[in-house]
Amino acid sequence: MSPCRQIQVRALAAVGVLVGALAQAQTPVNDGRLWQRGEIVSANSGLCLAVQAGWGGEGSNVIQDVCGRLGTRWSLRDLGGREFAIVNDDTGYVLDVTRSSMDDGANIQQWGWNRSYAQRWRLDATGRDFVQIVNQGSGKCLDVEGRSREPGANVSQYRCTGGANQLWRIQSVAVAQPPVRPPIQPPLASRPQGRVVYAGMIVSRASGKCVDVERSRTDDGANIRQWSCNGTNAQLWDMIDLGRGELAIVARVSGKVMDVYGGDYRNNANVSQQSWYGSAPQRWRIEPAGRGFSRFVNVGTGKCLDLASGGFEDGANIAQFDCHGGENQQWRIEVRGSGPAWGGTWDPNPVTNRPNQSWSEPPPPFAIGVFSANAPEFGGPVELSVYSDGVVALMLPNRSRMDGYFRNGELYFGFNRYEIEETGSGFRARAVGDRALPIQFRRVR
Repeated sequence: MSPCRQIQVRALAAVGVLVGALAQAQTPVNDGRLWQRGEIVSANSGLCLAVQAGWGGEGSNVIQDVCGRLGTRWSLRDLGGREFAIVNDDTGYVLDVTRSSMDDGANIQQWGWNRSYAQRWRLDATGRDFVQIVNQGSGKCLDVEGRSREPGANVSQYRCTGGANQLWRIQSVAVAQPPVRPPIQPPLASRPQGRVVYAGMIVSRASGKCVDVERSRTDDGANIRQWSCNGTNAQLWDMIDLGRGELAIVARVSGKVMDVYGGDYRNNANVSQQSWYGSAPQRWRIEPAGRGFSRFVNVGTGKCLDLASGGFEDGANIAQFDCHGGENQQWRIEVRGSGPAWGGTWDPNPVTNRPNQSWSEPPPPFAIGVFSANAPEFGGPVELSVYSDGVVALMLPNRSRMDGYFRNGELYFGFNRYEIEETGSGFRARAVGDRALPIQFRRVR
């Protein structure tokens, strides 16, 4: 065989190996032998390990749910060396630790088989007909968050404690015909209709991290969690006014809305993104919680958006829980963008006598004091008080007060931020992205 022909054969063989590897990574597990098939039942709740929505694609979230539903049947394939792949019978994807994380609270999802340690599990017997399901990559146990007994509660990994929320029974079930998936109601539109009253990031008071669509996914059922703030589209949200004080919270990355899974009214029901159907679990109210933070209350369930266990780590899950006023249920809305809509923190009721905001920073020395200005955009003459801690108060012509603050040397009010420049008698403030004349503030005292 000629040298050129040998090179061609080797190249074709290499391509064949690569294609085969890629195909294997995206198909159901073919490795190992089928060891057991059935439902995986929590000792704590009697509910079953399940793929959220049952028919989700790669990356869909794993929860506990009522046994017998779509997405609750699993096959355990013996890979040797006490390792198992756990395959969902309805989707063909395997149980997987998100991003191969080693952290407590790292989310569990389904993913295409790639043979990584994040997809390999061992079963540690406990002597009570239950096992701990331990990830070979992290050494941590499959865990129902918050020891919840409610359908829809999220499943993550956590250091093994022996608690009932980490104990599981493999319950064999008869093999039947493939289940018929329920028809999916067509969405009303790609996104809700209405005015965007805010667009930006949502930051947890407890952790300082941002509400995030996992892996920037665009499919229904993608999990919503927290992650270090980075300003990407996975962390940018459009809030659309639906009237009656209700908002739809739309993920910029996908155009889909924040939704309580299944409209479940129970504590720890998971929050994910879904196509817009207009239902009550996709509608939210924002209520002031003090010091510039707000509660997000679901219209359908009456419960609050909640950072599970008040976690500080990237990937900590976000669910719903009874409103209790804790910092893990308080959120600050940080606007990102350009033009006159660029602002610092959105306030659903900006004209109010509220306490000083806690995120203020010291202003430039020339801006400290009391100033007056004629500001047509605020309805006429106004008086501005600037304090040394960066808190400001604007007294409007109708004698109501609008609170604001300084940050990075700029002044923030409502939806706008202002660049400021010292003048001989005070300072001028120009709204970023607005070509209108600046406001001339003259020192009064």
